[in-house]
Amino acid sequence: GGPPTPPPRKPAETLAEHDPPPLLTTIGQRIAFADVVQTGRLAAEQDETSPAAREIAALAAEVTRIGA
Repeated sequence: GGPPTPPPRKPAETLAEHDPPPLLTTIGQRIAFADVVQTGRLAAEQDETSPAAREIAALAAEVTRIGA
């Protein structure tokens, strides 16, 4: 009994309908993040050219663009 269940949707289709849209920037699991937690510093303060610092900068830029 009851109405038929709709077919499952792909996550990308579901997320595409959200406002704001899903973020495209990815943050890797980096040793730098564990290191900076112990010192209380930011990844960019430890090494501004590191992959961790670049990923965080890219995330911040993406969030800023969405909020603009």
